[in-house]
Amino acid sequence: MEITRNANGTYTYKRRPVREVERKNYTAKFLCFPLPLDEANRLRSITGQNWQNPGW
Repeated sequence: MEITRNANGTYTYKRRPVREVERKNYTAKFLCFPLPLDEANRLRSITGQNWQNPGW
C-alpha cells in the first residue's frame, strides 16, 4: 500500500506490488501438511502403502 498525504490533510491510498517479479518457490507440497513420521510409518507397516503426503 502506498499512502500519500494530501495538502488538505487527507490521505490517498494506492495499491502497489511488493515485488516486481512473482515468487516462484511455491510447490504443490505446501497445500498439504506432512503426516507425523510415526503415523506414516505405522500406516505403511499395516497397509504396505506410502501414506505420506506428496513432497514431504
